[in-house]
Amino acid sequence: MVLALNIPLFIISFFKNGKHFFINAIAGTVLLSLFLDIFEKFKPLTDDRFLGCIYGGIIAGIGTAIILKARCINRRK
Repeated sequence: MVLALNIPLFIISFFKNGKHFFINAIAGTVLLSLFLDIFEKFKPLTDDRFLGCIYGGIIAGIGTAIILKARCINRRK
């Protein structure tokens, strides 16, 4: 469903941002859809919504930090 809803955005991005961005956007969306389906089958760590929000925030923060750190390292080279 995520992939299907993004098709108009892919078409616009191809003309506005070029082929390289278009391919990266397709790959990212396909991987997101795939991982959403995979992780849906796992048992949750907790049934408490508050703890779930805390765990999600920690994981999202760590992921964002890794991406930002990698981009800073790549720009120095």
